[in-house]
Amino acid sequence: MVCTHAPAKAEQTLGSNAEDEQMNVMILAAGRGERLRPITNEIPKCLVEIRGRSLLERHLRMLSRSGVRRVVINLGWLGEKIVEVAGNGEKYNLEIVYSDESDKILETGGGITKALPLLGDEPFWVINGDIFTDFELPINKLRAGMLGHLMLV
Repeated sequence: MVCTHAPAKAEQTLGSNAEDEQMNVMILAAGRGERLRPITNEIPKCLVEIRGRSLLERHLRMLSRSGVRRVVINLGWLGEKIVEVAGNGEKYNLEIVYSDESDKILETGGGITKALPLLGDEPFWVINGDIFTDFELPINKLRAGMLGHLMLV
């Protein structure tokens, strides 16, 4: 599904390696992870491991390989554990900043809205922190004037 804002001609590559075309990414990681209980009683859902590596680490490594440099992670349930693992992003060759929702988890739309000042004015990726996928960025092109591209996993 692609949402368009206006007729478009030019294309912008998502996840490009060019410095002036780099896109920011938001990883949604604030939720409680109810469907993964009791595992998520002790760890945030994005830190659940599959084949020896957490979902978050998988995302961060993929984003780094794709040329992304700035990642915003929203924090809620056990968010301090996410910070302990990801830190400032240096070990992934990324800059990681956090949007704290520990006082009140804002759900998807509210979490993204709160993080907008950290994400900037250009298009950005949003990735659910609790998905397991092997896709790599860039996966598509966003034509000028498009509001976004939705890919469901």
